[in-house]
Amino acid sequence: VEVTHGNVVRLVCGASYVRFGPDMAVMPTGSVAFDASTFELWGPLLNGGRVHLTDSDTVLDAHALGRELTRQGITTLWLTSPLFNQLVEQDPGAFATLRELVVGGDALSPVHVAKAMDACPGLAAVNGYGPTENTTFSVTHRITRADLDRIPIGRPIANSTAYVLDEDGRPCPVGVPGELYLGGAGVARGYLGRPELTAERFVPDPFAGAVRDSFADAAQEPEPQAEPHPRPGAAGGGTAGGPRLYRSGDLARWRPDGVLEFLGRRDH
Repeated sequence: VEVTHGNVVRLVCGASYVRFGPDMAVMPTGSVAFDASTFELWGPLLNGGRVHLTDSDTVLDAHALGRELTRQGITTLWLTSPLFNQLVEQDPGAFATLRELVVGGDALSPVHVAKAMDACPGLAAVNGYGPTENTTFSVTHRITRADLDRIPIGRPIANSTAYVLDEDGRPCPVGVPGELYLGGAGVARGYLGRPELTAERFVPDPFAGAVRDSFADAAQEPEPQAEPHPRPGAAGGGTAGGPRLYRSGDLARWRPDGVLEFLGRRDH
């Protein structure tokens, strides 16, 4: 996936899903080949913070990880949800000195999130959803205890858009499932050397000229338009070379409060 410098800037500059700044300290937990490394490395470095590297044995041992997080003054950590679950089973208090913990890559386990919140009362747990094609995080949600029955994926981060569309490319009413399309400054160039797949998944944005600059605006589209929107990617569905949407292949729906819920894969 061809991710640009501008895509990375959108991810970590001017965003508020975690507290970026010179006091930010992050410990990467995965390979630099993994898309989350754009957040783990450039999040602190482009905001005057610091990155602390450690070995995989420490990351996989909750007790050792907790000691290292405390010793190095780490403020922010990213974990895949399977690794998070594994670490919580070992020691749910391992994250007690963190300011923020971002978890994603798969559906979150409410049981494990609850255990971590109980053991770490000062921790802000964030659900981070997003494909590599929209540069790591597309929508995020700061989890509260009220969310533990069904943890949502949240709202788009700054300079990003999200749409839940039906088979005809029209916005779905609140509560109605549809395919999640992602737009804004995080949309990658496409797939390197795969123009046909790029054309299939990265489609013209038919909403680019409308007032749709916030998640809240997108959520206020409960009824189909008298003149249906062009289907994304169809003829007339956007301007060649203009803004595009990424077809995630994921099913989602809007909640009445303007928050997105993830419902699984469209092809399952």
